[in-house]
Amino acid sequence: MRTFIAIELPEPILAAIAMLSDRLRASRARVTWVKPENMHLTLRFLGEVDDENIKRITTILSDAYRGVTPFTVSVRGTGAFPNERRPNVIWAGVESAGSGLETAHMAAESAARAIGLPPEDRAFHPHLTLVRIKEWREAPPVIDCLERESDFNAGDFTVKDVSLFSSRLTPHGPVYQRLQEFIF
Repeated sequence: MRTFIAIELPEPILAAIAMLSDRLRASRARVTWVKPENMHLTLRFLGEVDDENIKRITTILSDAYRGVTPFTVSVRGTGAFPNERRPNVIWAGVESAGSGLETAHMAAESAARAIGLPPEDRAFHPHLTLVRIKEWREAPPVIDCLERESDFNAGDFTVKDVSLFSSRLTPHGPVYQRLQEFIF
């Protein structure tokens, strides 16, 4: 089963992201748009995990997130990976004033390693994926719009839980299902 660990977004944040996406869509760029209702803050992508390891990671995460203090994150700013000249992803930024987000990420990373997955090879850069770009030459129209959104601010929200999701790829996009919620 294809899985990941993530933070779900509250409705006001999703609504602000949807409005940002609408403004970026005005570019008419030929890119792949992520549906706002599918957006989440990924802490760790796990990939294909068998049923036995799903049970193991559920137990590990239950223990890891017990006692974590709720924390506040802000959704603001925009950018592109790896850069705006040749982007493959356009994102909205996510920040946390304290160490809560890093603690949540490290618990997810430790759980992944505990079931035998290799360490993540990239540094954790919290973000919400808005657009996926297969051919960077298609990106200039949306990048032009993105530059006008550098001061984007969807607001703050309190994170009180983390979830383990399954992801099923379909011709119409991914379908996510929450397998387990870990409340702080």
